[in-house]
Amino acid sequence: MKILNLLLLAVLFSGTVFAQNSKTAKKEIEQCITNFSSAVDNRNSESLEPLLNEKFRVVANRFPTDDKTTVLNKETYISLLKVGKIGGEKREVKIKSIDITNHIATAKVEFLSDKSTFTTYQTFILNQQNKWQVLSDMPYVKKK
Repeated sequence: MKILNLLLLAVLFSGTVFAQNSKTAKKEIEQCITNFSSAVDNRNSESLEPLLNEKFRVVANRFPTDDKTTVLNKETYISLLKVGKIGGEKREVKIKSIDITNHIATAKVEFLSDKSTFTTYQTFILNQQNKWQVLSDMPYVKKK
């Protein structure tokens, strides 16, 4: 009976630790999303670079035309930011959902500005230094 009680206690404790870690992870991912938006809005490549995983990709389906899918790697994305082709517009961030499984996560986010609404799906990974990074960004842009 003592062993059963100890096992039950261990299971309950591990569930509590997981819930606490999930809350921490959710807050860290929310902060990563906010920092991502701020860096892009301000065209701050130095702030953006550590938020993006080395394998980062933007996948823009049906862009620039309905028969195309544009894929940008980290280097291209940052270079477009530096030359002013992307970013530079203040946006409101609305996090619609975050789903976390251990060291991977997804989020649905809306970035709202006076000119457009970005509905984007971002994926995240927890890197070797236990920092959440954006692995991919798949936006749908609707002009106002």
